[in-house]
Amino acid sequence: MAALPPPPPGLLWQPRDYSAWDANRDRIYDYYIIRNKTRPETKRLMEECHAFPDFPLPTWEHVLREHFKFRKNLGDDEWAFLAQTLSGRRRLGKETFAVHLCGRPIPNRSIVKNIGRKATRPGESMAFNLS
Repeated sequence: MAALPPPPPGLLWQPRDYSAWDANRDRIYDYYIIRNKTRPETKRLMEECHAFPDFPLPTWEHVLREHFKFRKNLGDDEWAFLAQTLSGRRRLGKETFAVHLCGRPIPNRSIVKNIGRKATRPGESMAFNLS
């Protein structure tokens, strides 16, 4: 059996070059998180307005999620944890002013809705109110 040829230089052993991404991190954060643009909208704005290189959309997804750790949503386990934390604060008489994700506040209406929808196991119900 013949040995496989080595991969082309730079394909596997060199780390990705994130310099273009890192130089524009604040702009990307502003469009994607602060202005709540989608990945395709953010990609288009960066390419048209800021001469950003044309990377494919899956690359955008990888960089935003893995390299920058930008997130717009919480998972079911995180909603359950948030429900527990807020209930504990309410029992102790502490006031909760705001919950933030990636520096962006989550509206109270959204917190109540998502905790009711995602923080419970099937067959259980959880009446939750922030007031």
